[in-house]
Amino acid sequence: MKKYFALIKIQFKDNFAYRMSTAASIIVGILQIYIFYYIWCRVYDGTDTLNQFSLVQMSTYVIFSNAIYKLMEFGITLRISDMVKSGEIATKLTKPIGFIPSLFFESIGSLTASIFTMILPILIFCIIFLDIFVQTNPLANLMFIGSVILAILISIYVDIIFGLLTFWTENGWGLRVIRQALVKLFSGAVVPLAFLPEWFNRICDVLPFKTLIDVPIKIYLFGVDNEAIGNVLIQVLWVMVLMLFTKVLFKIIMKKIQINGG
Repeated sequence: MKKYFALIKIQFKDNFAYRMSTAASIIVGILQIYIFYYIWCRVYDGTDTLNQFSLVQMSTYVIFSNAIYKLMEFGITLRISDMVKSGEIATKLTKPIGFIPSLFFESIGSLTASIFTMILPILIFCIIFLDIFVQTNPLANLMFIGSVILAILISIYVDIIFGLLTFWTENGWGLRVIRQALVKLFSGAVVPLAFLPEWFNRICDVLPFKTLIDVPIKIYLFGVDNEAIGNVLIQVLWVMVLMLFTKVLFKIIMKKIQINGG
């Protein structure tokens, strides 16, 4: 495991190298939250609740959805694409560290850095200047944390899968845009899924993206019930399915590379 911890440490340090970029991301993140916050304030003008969400709960949803979404920007798709185009992939595949595990643990390092350099500053700012719903139930808070961890695992494997597709497309920008669009559209990152039509929610139910943002935040806001427990179990299932699909897809790619002579 030492080699994997080394990957986490290296990626963690790399993320601290771009301080101006990090500072700009924090400012942009705060501005985005402020804009959405005041839009929803206008929507709630004269109304106590909408679709079971109070204004404070909606403010919390906006803040948390932005924070969780930023945690899920690993850049794996573009990283694999660059390796494929430059030929660096040949070296990566011959290293003693497995290619998929190395991507996974590098993402954990990037995630850890993002928590300290971006997420915490944004959350501290929002706690000071905005109204945030505080969940006092310890079980709900624990399940929320567990759900976020599962959401991160799902997001990592989704990003890896899109990255592996660049072995065929060679260009990762288009795939990255598609992945971001799918996540924002079907995860509830922009608007809570409860505000969207029933037919749209039925589509979300058969895709993994709903479990990335909407599921964990609703656990935090509304506590633990049978629906919350069922959604967490679905998250566990998606982690296993995507992990297996990643392995199968990688084996297919390795056979393709061998047929073409590397």
